[in-house]
Amino acid sequence: MHKLFCSFFIILFIFIFYISDVQAQQTVGARNKYKIAKNMFYSGMYQDAEKELEAALKMDGHYADALWLMGLTKMALNKNEEAVECFRRVTAEQPKHYPARLYLANLYMSLNQQEKASEQIEYYITNMPADPNGHYAKGVLEYSKGNLTNAIKLWDKSISLNKDLPYPHYNRGIALFLLDKKDDAIKSIAKALELTSNANNTYRFTLGYFKYLTDKKDEAMKEFKYIAEAEQETVEGLTSSGFVLFSENKYDEALAKCDEAFKKNAEFTASMMLKAYILEKQNKYDEAIEACNLIEKADKNDKTATKYIEELKKAKIAYEEELKRQLEEEVEVEEDTEETGE
Repeated sequence: MHKLFCSFFIILFIFIFYISDVQAQQTVGARNKYKIAKNMFYSGMYQDAEKELEAALKMDGHYADALWLMGLTKMALNKNEEAVECFRRVTAEQPKHYPARLYLANLYMSLNQQEKASEQIEYYITNMPADPNGHYAKGVLEYSKGNLTNAIKLWDKSISLNKDLPYPHYNRGIALFLLDKKDDAIKSIAKALELTSNANNTYRFTLGYFKYLTDKKDEAMKEFKYIAEAEQETVEGLTSSGFVLFSENKYDEALAKCDEAFKKNAEFTASMMLKAYILEKQNKYDEAIEACNLIEKADKNDKTATKYIEELKKAKIAYEEELKRQLEEEVEVEEDTEETGE
């Protein structure tokens, strides 16, 4: 028995070392695949990166760095549900991987899973109370629930922890604008742009758009012209070009820019508003109202189009009455002509 037991132990011992050796080789292989994938990811080759990471994770399914990068890759490929699973596995392997928790929170919000988002954010804030990003994320969550005042308070908290972060200033500005605190909103957006050394054209566009909506059209057009010259294919660039063309009364060309922007991002409300402006000029009131309705569907907090819809309805009635009056005048002229025999 003793010899048999010893023989079995030696065999098992050799087998364990064999498995460990294979796992070590797989880890090295996984790391090599990960390095290749990382270079591909940062070169924008997301599909190729995805394939390399799949191979890495087949070699080592617990490789947290590969899971993290796979999550980012899935997000870049708009595979958000798959990204959730990647980040969830990252936090299972490394509970204190806080960036993964924030990404999870954002993804859960995008998937309308607010409770799950809240769990990740609260975990983050509990463990990282001095980090502004947790309070910022909680502000985004409150905004998604329609609690704009709470969102602003949380972004103020984030700013108090790091006044040089641009995005809390930016989101704060949007919420203030929607609460009709327009001057403060514009100042907040301008601050966000300043903190990016005036290099963020998304912030610049919003600044221009808010100025346009508050009848500061000359100032707004300066921002739109700057963006239109700098960017051609982004939604901000296309919509800015649309505003420039609209100001030049080139309505069909401006409308084409809006449609291009809409194809890129159906939730970019500024292009919808511009489209409504153009359609109004073309006396296409029903289509203009439809464009405004899309704004409220895209963002339940955005009521900028609500008053405009009422204006469009009144304008439609006035336009139809004017057409009716003109028609009646034409009929009267014809009748007078027939009576006089001219």
